[in-house]
Amino acid sequence: MNMGQSVLGQMLMGNSYSTPPRRFFRFNVAEINGVSRVQASGWMELQMAFGQMKRTDFSGPEFQNSIFSFMSAAGGTFPVGTRFPNHVMMGFKSEDYPIGKNAALRVTEVDPGSPAEAAGIKPNDIVFSVAGKKFKQYDDYLDATAKAAQTPTYVVELMRDGKPVKVTVARAFRPDWTDVAKPAPDTSPAEVKVVTAPSVADELGKLAKLRDDGVLTDSEFDAQKKKLLGL
Repeated sequence: MNMGQSVLGQMLMGNSYSTPPRRFFRFNVAEINGVSRVQASGWMELQMAFGQMKRTDFSGPEFQNSIFSFMSAAGGTFPVGTRFPNHVMMGFKSEDYPIGKNAALRVTEVDPGSPAEAAGIKPNDIVFSVAGKKFKQYDDYLDATAKAAQTPTYVVELMRDGKPVKVTVARAFRPDWTDVAKPAPDTSPAEVKVVTAPSVADELGKLAKLRDDGVLTDSEFDAQKKKLLGL
């Protein structure tokens, strides 16, 4: 938790005698037909002056966007039909680009036909504000996209060739998720079956039964017995 979030949490939940708030996350995992399903929840809690604990559950677009980002970075996917109404899709790829103590994003690629292309955003633009929200840290970008989702258009501030530029971007959302999650390949070692050769005693027992059943004559039995015993 950064300093600003800690101070804000303490203002909302406690007082000057409270401990700094701490964030907690819980992930419940279940496997269905070879596919792991993960459910995430989070909360903030602090200890009051007389030892009692106060808890506030996380909810809303910011928390959901953060969990989406975390799950995607961990290699996860989404259930079919998942919708993304909590943040806008701008349509560019970027890399971190710190500006002094603040954060920014350097555009590396603009998706054809995207809102970013329509607004005139270009590769090498340095984006430092979305919907009026400047980035103190990179998590602020997710908060900004949630704010941008509230209006039909929003302003993006950027630096281009060292000069400040403002562009207006039309709101757009990611399409509903349609890819079906596939079970992970089975990497467990194959079962090894150990086959043991029959013993001489076992073979003699089988020959004796064939003789007793009339399948072999006594002479045939004796001949096969000598072969087994190496006589």
